[in-house]
Amino acid sequence: MAEQSGSRSGAKPNRVIGKRKEPPSGQSSSNAQKRPRFDHRAKQREARSLSVQTSSKALRHGELDVDKFVKAREYEIRALEESMSQSKRALNTRAFQQVPKDLRRRTASHNAKRMPKRLRARARREMVEDNTPTVTARRRKLTRHMRLRIGTANKLRSLAVKQRTTKEPATGGETTEGAQGTRSKDGSTAQVTVLEPRAPRVKNAALAVPAQLKAKFRKRQINKSWLPTHIFHAKRAHMTSPKEPLWRFAVPLTPTAKCYRTTHRSASQRGAIAWDTSYMATIGIEGQQRMYPKVDEKHGDDPDKRKRKAFIRVHPSAFYKTWEEVIRLSKTVKPHVNVEDLRFEIGSIEMVGPNCTEALQNALWPVQARDLSDKSWEHSIPGLWAGLSRLTNLAMLPSNVLLGFDVQDPRLHFPPRKITMPKGEAVDSKLLDMLTTWPADLTQDSPAIFDRRSRLTAASSLSSQKAINRRKATAVPGQYPAILSKDPKIPVLLYTASPSARTQQTWSILLPWKCVQPVWYSILYCPLSVGGQPRFGGLQETRQISFEAKMPWFPGDFPGTQAGWNWEVQERGKRKDEWQRKPKGKRVNWDALDFGDGRNGEIGLGWACDWERLVTGPSCAPTTDAASDAVETPGKDCAKFFHVTCKDVQAYLHSHVEPMDGPENGLATVRLTLSTRGCPQSCARIYRLPCASTQNQLREQWLAQASGTHEHGKQKHTLPRTSSTEPAYVVQRASGKGIIGTTQTR
Repeated sequence: MAEQSGSRSGAKPNRVIGKRKEPPSGQSSSNAQKRPRFDHRAKQREARSLSVQTSSKALRHGELDVDKFVKAREYEIRALEESMSQSKRALNTRAFQQVPKDLRRRTASHNAKRMPKRLRARARREMVEDNTPTVTARRRKLTRHMRLRIGTANKLRSLAVKQRTTKEPATGGETTEGAQGTRSKDGSTAQVTVLEPRAPRVKNAALAVPAQLKAKFRKRQINKSWLPTHIFHAKRAHMTSPKEPLWRFAVPLTPTAKCYRTTHRSASQRGAIAWDTSYMATIGIEGQQRMYPKVDEKHGDDPDKRKRKAFIRVHPSAFYKTWEEVIRLSKTVKPHVNVEDLRFEIGSIEMVGPNCTEALQNALWPVQARDLSDKSWEHSIPGLWAGLSRLTNLAMLPSNVLLGFDVQDPRLHFPPRKITMPKGEAVDSKLLDMLTTWPADLTQDSPAIFDRRSRLTAASSLSSQKAINRRKATAVPGQYPAILSKDPKIPVLLYTASPSARTQQTWSILLPWKCVQPVWYSILYCPLSVGGQPRFGGLQETRQISFEAKMPWFPGDFPGTQAGWNWEVQERGKRKDEWQRKPKGKRVNWDALDFGDGRNGEIGLGWACDWERLVTGPSCAPTTDAASDAVETPGKDCAKFFHVTCKDVQAYLHSHVEPMDGPENGLATVRLTLSTRGCPQSCARIYRLPCASTQNQLREQWLAQASGTHEHGKQKHTLPRTSSTEPAYVVQRASGKGIIGTTQTR
């Protein structure tokens, strides 16, 4: 009733219920001490409060004594510094929030051991203050299901030991050749026979089959195959759908962390990016010297009987057609040529970036050690590889560079350490001399990766991770374990590849399939001299780098090929599904788009690149109203294209050939530069300016938007202006000259 007795003049009544009363002035300090810790505003107020001291002692008879004034203000200065530090600490976030986004884990706030070493002490202190519950793996209470799994695993392990061991009477510690003596739990000696795997017989012109998989992973690879680094990517990247693999492989699409800008910086400015490209198919061919170029040889007495080996690297989407064509040609030539499918025997890794050579040198340690007394070591392949440590631009290398040598098991040097980069003018001049002469063309022998026995020996002699850990534990602290004679020699082949001289070249590494994973981990966890570690990429990063280099990306930019057309059909299905899932009020109405001069509606399907409409006209593709529920399965006749270069297009546009005599349905990759702001989206249309006399006003309006000029360096390009009386193909050819003329020939 007290609230209803307020003023009736329209003012709001005072609310007494629930209002916090002001504490007495004498109780402010006691309440501040009892204030809870979670009151962040109170913490900030206390941190920003400054203590003040009078400076009357510095003034005497109206004059300022500087020494006394500084001493009088010393207390306030120290209080100010302390307050600044307290305020800085009050605004700080938790320790696990100081970790970069790509290193954060959901369980990091509950386990200080998952934090970097520099933040562990702070994380433990914060966990104690906040009473955060922690769980230790060895103290975790096992559930019933977990105990059942552990018991089953122990039974299977003991059963496996019984099957591969045969108990024999004790022989006084002596063992037969080819066997190793072990001691069981009861003290008896058992003989374990170690059988070397027999090299499988080479089947000519036969498709390869993946190796026997583990039982727990076998069902997941019925309709597809995993890359050697699948488990690494599955935890850190978006993968293809399990039921919809890409090119019969589970391929990583893009990392889960946002990485567009970091990809640009790592590929062009500093850092490196690595891809597991083991899905690329490898075909091995072997024939006589006079049939093929000199790639690999087996020395013999008769020069005509010397054989050469070569590898054909092909995209998996075109593997079967290429395989059939190679088989057909091998049967028609004489002498006979052997063809072998090496898809699951040879893997590959690609790297790009200024520091990719540094990361590779930290992971690939040559088997041949440096001999200081040997002056020819620098001209050998390991010495040449070691001399490229200062190389940051692969374009400086000669064309068609190829390096083949044997490397050690990278797990023996894991985790990698930062390489001390040599500096000085002498080092740079030595590198330039090496790149100029390039002695590898004269001193390099046949790479061991072409030898089948070397590949199989390296893959089968890899030690287990437990054996590697035992050797590292017995090594001298701070040093790597010693190299043994039985350690595997992993053959690798490095070569540079670049689709154009204007793009940055990449390192491509070929190595045995089972050796890809150890090398991959050593590359990704290598500390670079510029800071950070190499990043990994997926298909989206490959497409981004190609786009920034102004180069087409296969297969998305090649709709004239079967792989490119399948990619387009798949992508338009995704865009259509995304468009249909939006409400009608929020999705784009393609039929209502206004193009001026009374023209409305997008031509063709708004979510697709209608290449078939350009070929066969409106009859091939339905309208947007009729196609909203239609299935996108256009026929093969709708996309009959062939790809040409810009040089061919320029020659055709500057010629006087009639349209009927010129190339038909030819596609060329061009680069467009926007004269104003904006960013075109996928499936954007480029409409030709009207040329009819009734639409000259609209044409002039569009030409006025470009202001007539656009600067590219020192040159200025103007949009074409043609007369309305000229034929349509002349106007189209002039428009093509304006587009192609602003790009460089490639």
